[in-house]
Amino acid sequence: MDNDILRNSLRQAITAAGSANGLANEIRSICRRLGTPENIKGAARFIPGIGESFGVQLPALRIMASELLKEFKQDDERLIALVECLWENASREERVIAAKMLERMGKRMPERVVELVRKFSPSLRNWEECDQLGAFGLRYVVQRRPELVFAQCEQWQLDPQLWIRRLAVVNLTSLPKAKDYEPSSRELALLDVAMQDNAREVQDGIIWALREMAKRHPAIVKRFLLRYVTTSHRGVKRVLRQASKSLPLEMQQSLGDRLVS
Repeated sequence: MDNDILRNSLRQAITAAGSANGLANEIRSICRRLGTPENIKGAARFIPGIGESFGVQLPALRIMASELLKEFKQDDERLIALVECLWENASREERVIAAKMLERMGKRMPERVVELVRKFSPSLRNWEECDQLGAFGLRYVVQRRPELVFAQCEQWQLDPQLWIRRLAVVNLTSLPKAKDYEPSSRELALLDVAMQDNAREVQDGIIWALREMAKRHPAIVKRFLLRYVTTSHRGVKRVLRQASKSLPLEMQQSLGDRLVS
């Protein structure tokens, strides 16, 4: 579907829908028309536990999220109600749209966004939902009001659900993208706790967060990793090997010489 046609279809749906739930169902219908069987199969291979999917590509979902934000920028309550309906409808596409909307909403209503992410987190089913919610949905909140997110992360790290524990880490990947970013002791403390997690999915989140940090502050990442070079924990050793790849070559060599084989 052409982007202009998509925008027009969405505007018509907004006009026709009488409620947030009605609009969410109209969006679901648009997603059904946009998707393809080939994309459904491809996404299912790439995202284990994907749930219901219509096979819509990400650029179209970004356009839909952007148009919805423009339409309801003066009506926060209706915007929030729509995000809740989209997430609860639970298709892959609707949840991605909801997360993309939360990302922009975080600039104006950080407390409400954290509240919504907390509400949605128990229903996380796979890495994509987790990362869309954490790395994108919380992006501007964690950059501008990190104390709101860190307090929640400390609770998420104790959760038995692995996607919630991963959520506590992947939101940190947005911090280095802030213009005035400096790693904080509280951020590093969250990573310290995560390093004890045996779930590979959480370890992958740590690697991602450390690689992003290394782009801005490689020396801090090196010091963090050096504290674990004598570990016998297989997961931590994997984090050391993978995260160190983002360091300058001389730092990689220095760290590599100290790793326990």
